[in-house]
Amino acid sequence: MAEKKRQKWIREKAEIERLQMEIQYDQLKQQLSPRHNKP
Repeated sequence: MAEKKRQKWIREKAEIERLQMEIQYDQLKQQLSPRHNKP
């Protein structure tokens, strides 16, 4: 039972980290994209 809980937690943690990476990547792309810098 404890092992299943641990695996579930690791999966959820990896999913959260992946989402955070995607958000950071999107923000970086917007910063690098010239059309976003124009008013």
